[in-house]
Formats: sequence, C-alpha cells, structure tokens
Amino acid sequence: MAFTLAEVTSFYTIAKAAYENALSGDQYTIGSGGSNRSLKRQSLEKLQATMEYWQSRIDILNGDSRKIKFATPRY
Repeated sequence: MAFTLAEVTSFYTIAKAAYENALSGDQYTIGSGGSNRSLKRQSLEKLQATMEYWQSRIDILNGDSRKIKFATPRY
C-alpha cells in the first residue's frame, strides 16, 4: 500500500502526540466503584520505533536518501 506524503506526515504526527502523552505516565484509572475508567498507553519504545518508521517514510518521499533507515516498526 502506498501512502502520500500528507498521510505519512499525519501518521508521524499522531505517533509523536501519543509518545508525548505516554511521557506523562503509562496508565491510570479515573473514578471509583463500578464506574471506573482506565487508560493504558503504548510503551515509549514502541512509540519511538513507530515515529522512526514514519520519519523514514517521510525521508523517502522527500528524496532525502542520507536519512533513510530501513527499519520495521515493532508493534
């Protein structure tokens, strides 16, 4: 599947936002009793690998071969 530069940039931006959110903590619970809500974030390592993957795709689409790293994201 081929993605446009705009799509790849969007994926990178989403991964970066998730990484920044994960810096504040990996999980938490809100509420008490039966109405608890929990959030568990991806690990920083997985998010960093995802950011690096999408950055490499951006570099390829921009034609910057000096920055290209051939890595597979580890989900």
